[in-house]
Amino acid sequence: MTSNTEKLRAVFLTALMIGSVFAAGIAFTGGAAANASSIGSASAEDVSIGQSSVTQSVTLTDVTEDGATNGGDTITIPTSTLSASVSVSSVSVDTTASDQFGSTDPSATTSSGDIEVTVPEAGGSDETGTIVLDVTYDTSGQTSATSETLTATSTGGSGEVDVAFNFIEPTATLNGGSSAVATPSNKTVLVGANGADSVAHNIDLNYQVDAGGSTNVTVDISEAVGADIALADTPSLSVTASTLTTQNVNNYVSENGTIQFEIVNEGSSSVTEDVSVDFNINTSAATSDNRVTHVVSDDEGNSANVRFKTVELGTKVFEEGASVGDNPSDVYIGETVTFDSNSANTPSGSGTNTHVEIFERQTSGGSTTWDRVVNIYTTPGDKVNFDSSQFDGGQTYRVAFADADPSSTATDVHEFQTVDTGLSASAESTSVSTEQSITVNFEGPANDDYTAELFEAGADFASDSPEATINGDFDGVGEASESFSASSLSAGTNYTVRLTHDNTGVTTTTDEVAVTSAADEEAEFVSNTRVTRGDVGTVNVSITGTDTASIHIGSESNGYEANVTVTDGDGDGYVAFDVNTFTMGGAQGASTYSPGDAYSVVGSDDSITVASDETTTLPRVIAKGGYQMSVRTGSTVTDSPQDLTQFYVAAGPSLNAQNIWTAPGTISLADVADSGKLSQDSTITWKDSPRGDYVVHEFDSPGVFGLIQSSGLSGDSFATKAETAFTNDKLNLTLTQTEASTNQNANPFEVSVSTLLGYDSSTIVSDAANNTFYVIYDVEDINRATSSRTVKFNDGINATVELSDKSNLTKSPVTLSSEYTIVEPSTELTYDGDNFQVGNASNQTIAGTTNLADGTNVTITATSQETEGDGFIKSQQKLTVEDGEFSGSFDFSDTATNDTFTLSVSDSQGNSLVSGVSGVVVESVDDTPTTTEAPDTTEAPDTTEAPQTTEAPDTTEAPQTTEAPATTESMDDTTEEGSSGGDIPGFTTGIALVAILGAALLALRE
Repeated sequence: MTSNTEKLRAVFLTALMIGSVFAAGIAFTGGAAANASSIGSASAEDVSIGQSSVTQSVTLTDVTEDGATNGGDTITIPTSTLSASVSVSSVSVDTTASDQFGSTDPSATTSSGDIEVTVPEAGGSDETGTIVLDVTYDTSGQTSATSETLTATSTGGSGEVDVAFNFIEPTATLNGGSSAVATPSNKTVLVGANGADSVAHNIDLNYQVDAGGSTNVTVDISEAVGADIALADTPSLSVTASTLTTQNVNNYVSENGTIQFEIVNEGSSSVTEDVSVDFNINTSAATSDNRVTHVVSDDEGNSANVRFKTVELGTKVFEEGASVGDNPSDVYIGETVTFDSNSANTPSGSGTNTHVEIFERQTSGGSTTWDRVVNIYTTPGDKVNFDSSQFDGGQTYRVAFADADPSSTATDVHEFQTVDTGLSASAESTSVSTEQSITVNFEGPANDDYTAELFEAGADFASDSPEATINGDFDGVGEASESFSASSLSAGTNYTVRLTHDNTGVTTTTDEVAVTSAADEEAEFVSNTRVTRGDVGTVNVSITGTDTASIHIGSESNGYEANVTVTDGDGDGYVAFDVNTFTMGGAQGASTYSPGDAYSVVGSDDSITVASDETTTLPRVIAKGGYQMSVRTGSTVTDSPQDLTQFYVAAGPSLNAQNIWTAPGTISLADVADSGKLSQDSTITWKDSPRGDYVVHEFDSPGVFGLIQSSGLSGDSFATKAETAFTNDKLNLTLTQTEASTNQNANPFEVSVSTLLGYDSSTIVSDAANNTFYVIYDVEDINRATSSRTVKFNDGINATVELSDKSNLTKSPVTLSSEYTIVEPSTELTYDGDNFQVGNASNQTIAGTTNLADGTNVTITATSQETEGDGFIKSQQKLTVEDGEFSGSFDFSDTATNDTFTLSVSDSQGNSLVSGVSGVVVESVDDTPTTTEAPDTTEAPDTTEAPQTTEAPDTTEAPQTTEAPATTESMDDTTEEGSSGGDIPGFTTGIALVAILGAALLALRE
């Protein structure tokens, strides 16, 4: 048993040993042979025949190499099946397009005409990648196109795929589109004002053309033609290359805007090189900021887009890299700014497609930051335009090129300020007719040039032509005005005016102006004209549909004729003109009269012309009666009249009335004439210092205004003309002392008003509409003019106006006289007793009387004398004298009983009229105190009636009285107001009441 067991154990161990050796042999055998690589697919480019050297790209896809350590694998592509006329010259791996295996590039060689590719060992794990081969053939012996299929096989495994391709006829290939355009401005073509009739233009095309290959190339420039970029009159088209041959050049087909030519490779091998297409273009009519594309295509199906831009340089150009101070320092709001990254100063690396940013300065808490407000590029060229309208005026900005830091001071950062042009244009009217003009007022930078263009409303300013253009310049304060005639414009159409500031290109437009049809031409008289002989008559003509009318006045039977043409210069449809009947027809002497001297227009913008055939030989002032007038439009007076009326000359002249008025001497002479209140009075106060009142003579005298207007020079004022008339003995005013006021054995003084008018305190004012004029002077002027005598109070003055027979208006002198008396100024306060009493209350009235002219302003002042407190000064100013009286209301509620004060009265110039009147504050006073008589200091006035007042010289109603006022009995004989028959003579009831009150006050003191 024991031996059998040992034998079985020996057999088992032997079998185990044999099995182990067998298993080890199997394992060793597996490690000695690598696993095969696999190939997913393969592709290859076609190959042109007839080439001594042509390269084919072969792509092996999804090549897998396992991770075993076996030194890699080999892929074989036999080429023995190719035509005998084709051979493989070389093969290489395009390592840029191929994947690595185990961090190693594949490699390739040729062996006996076969292609062998070494796949590196993966190194530990499976790797899959793509291998791209560049296979160079010699196909010069191949004369026909064929289809070929090669087989790629992994020598160590089962990977096997077909590589199919064709041998084809020679081809041409356009590589990468265009590489440059628009010499010399780097993809930017300058146009408009910066354009020219002939500008060099260039397109570079990179072509690969097989030996013997050719292609017809077409460059479509129709889009450029559509942007108004045309071939120059002499396009000088040329196509050049170093090795390739160009044929059929200078072929421009204008119908479709194409340039055509042929490229041929006459060599024995493929050529790759630039083909330069050069021609001249006309850019003068092109518009700015267009993107333009040329389309290049050929027979091989190749195509490329060549893009560039058109730019018209703005009024301000910022160049990248320019030195400080070379770029603009200010920009007007609204002007176009150009940013240029292709100047001579441009830093390296900039040019086309440059980034441009604009930053606005912000200041806060003493620190400055820059906020970006604009972000643009010059793409596709090197320049870009920017409209500055979005900027705010008076701000500081910086432009930064190529991402420069705006806070730096680098040469590609430039600072500028914005300025508002203040440009504006406004039409004076929103509607005009075709016989009028469109007038526009402009504002802009002082002394700068502008262009004003009239367009139909809604026009495209860029493409439409203006109806009219006016060039001008703003004046020294930046203002201007232009007018466009509407005569050639279309009625029923609206128009607008576009104003351009020439220096910046900034524009603005007016609101629309409607143009309407002109009315039918018509002229008519507004009314009849009636004028007193010797005066100036006004004729008013209405003109419609035109601006000119002609008038015929008089007739041969009247003995006077004139032909007159008037022009409406201000466009209001009316022309008014004056006719001086005193001089018309040469009535004052034909030797000194020229036709038309008697005629003048009222409006300064209108004009009048009197024909030379006016009657100029009248022996005297034109006779009274009616003179027919006819009117028609145009300047031909013989045309049929459209309206008739009369120029009626009424009987005259006459001196109807002279009235004496007085005005306050404290107001200016201009105020007397323009707005002063006048009061009729026969007494005039006078004092050399302060000055007394003014004397005002009112003359109702139709028929003398023509005489006055014809005196002096044409530009003289009425006062100057009247002064001249009073000095030429045709019209006289003489002031003579009355006989009653002249001392015994003395001669009365006499003064001519012509002398008085030589002083600054005298003048003459016209109220021709009411046949009235006023002579105004100061009484002191009489004293100045009477060198032999001094004027005294109570002197009477006789004022005589005379229309002389030398005036040629009357056969004998016509006179009219009035009188007045010179008196001393007198002003008094009204009160009872020895002093003026007021109650210690409000509304206390202080009143007085004066012989100063009504309208005089006075001031009443109460100044404390003995008071319990600090005292007081109370004043009421600008109290106006009316009917010789004045009064003011005072508040004495803050005073104490028995306070004393003094009262004074002064005029508006501070001259004292009353002073030293004592007053006292009492508990109460009678609300209606009896007025005491003012002491007699002058003679009683000649009238008992209150003086009448009238308005200043512009009054329309003539003041009353033409005769000297009747005298009345002396005021000394009148009964005192408020007296009764029961009173004791000399002791009235009022006095008794005062006595009783006095006694009561004395008792209270005790």
